[in-house]
Amino acid sequence: MDKAQIMQFISEQKTAFIASVNAQGFPVIRAMMAPRKIDGNEIYFSTNTSSNKVKQYLENNKACIYLYKRGKFKYQGVSITGEM
Repeated sequence: MDKAQIMQFISEQKTAFIASVNAQGFPVIRAMMAPRKIDGNEIYFSTNTSSNKVKQYLENNKACIYLYKRGKFKYQGVSITGEM
């Protein structure tokens, strides 16, 4: 997929999985509602500012986002790494 196809794919999904790193250095994965906004290379999510994930991203901003589409015979997925 090229970048335009990836962004289109992301915008069509209803659920995203985001990963953060906890204080012990382990990854933590959560399901989130689809991104609220996509602007160029920036993908925006909404959450409560008092959540553990916000605290984890403030301590270590490395992140991974995974979105997938389940087909009849195969899965398609996109994994993106970056900073929150």
